[in-house]
Formats: sequence, structure tokens, C-alpha cells
Amino acid sequence: MRKEGLIFRSNKKNINDIIQSICCILLLIVIDQISKYTVLLQLKGKKAVVVFKDVFELNYLENRSAAFGIDPITILNRIFKFKYFTNHPNAFTTAKFVFFVVFTIVVVSVMLYIVYRIPIIDYKYVWLKFSLLLIVSGAVGNFIDRVCRKYVIDFFYFKLINFPIFNVADIYITIGAIMMCCIIVFLFNEDDLGTLMSNIKNK
Repeated sequence: MRKEGLIFRSNKKNINDIIQSICCILLLIVIDQISKYTVLLQLKGKKAVVVFKDVFELNYLENRSAAFGIDPITILNRIFKFKYFTNHPNAFTTAKFVFFVVFTIVVVSVMLYIVYRIPIIDYKYVWLKFSLLLIVSGAVGNFIDRVCRKYVIDFFYFKLINFPIFNVADIYITIGAIMMCCIIVFLFNEDDLGTLMSNIKNK
């Protein structure tokens, strides 16, 4: 039902959407975690597995930074050179861990709220929802690693261009972000954006 750009859905429809979203997220997370656990058993402490010589390898890496090795806390520390972190390396490690945990919780919470509020009117909204589910799944997949192991397992390595080693969760996040941008830029018009924002803002 539509009212002044706002889409109302029945409780049954909402419940079905929630169940489908949860199942999608769980499936993607399971795939990510299985891939990491397999790599942990098969590649840790061993030489990289060459898939295509000088092009692509499976290379075990324990990543204590963010996706693709990006680490905002380390970058800030290098710029401002905080003496406290220099004198207390454990505090620096703790600060990075807390930052990643809090940041992930905030981002995932916002994403899940938006997913819940997206009106399923046509295929554009369905794909937008799926793009956000990919991002959430990737964020949670790496979050599980960070909390349980204190590091994230990465293993895909494009040696040809020396691209930072990454994992399945990183792929989810990257594809989801690209999809979301493309959908909003190329498929959504002003009315679509207005409908989307109305649903997000209204309770």
C-alpha cells in the first residue's frame, strides 16, 4: 500500500522479507567461514598455491588491518605520531581492535535498518537490497574472524598486479558497494530515491 511516497507492507510480508534476508546473510557468512577454515587447515605455514603462474595465487595471510590491508588507526598514528601508542604497543593493538568492532557494529546496524525499510516495489529495490545484504555479510564475516581470532584470514592474491591479499568477505563488500552505487546512479530516478528515503525516515 502506498501513501504520499511511503510504502506500507503487511506484517506477513515483513516477516517473510526478514526471514529471507537472514537466510541470505547466514548462507553467505557460512560460505565465507568455510573458505577461511579450509585455508587455515590447508595453507597455514605452507607455501602459496600457484593457480596461474605469476598471475594468481592462494597465499595464507593473517590480516590485522581492515579490508585490503587498509588500517585507519595506523594511518592516523603515522600522521600524528601519538607518543602514547609508541610507548604502549599493546594499547595501540587494543585501539585498533576496538575501532574495528565498534565501526562494524555501527555500519551493520545501519545497513540492516535500511534493508528492513527498503520497499520491494520492483527489481531495482530487490537488487539494492541484495547489494546491502552482500555488504552486511562481508562485514559480519570479517567481524567473526576479528573477534574470534583477533585477525582476519586472507588468501586470494593477484600477483600480476601485486593487489593486496583479500578473502571472500572482501569480495562480498566490494561487489555489494559497486552494485549499490550502480543501481542508485543508473537505475534510480528522483521518484525512486524519494520513495526510498521516505521509507527509511518514517517509522
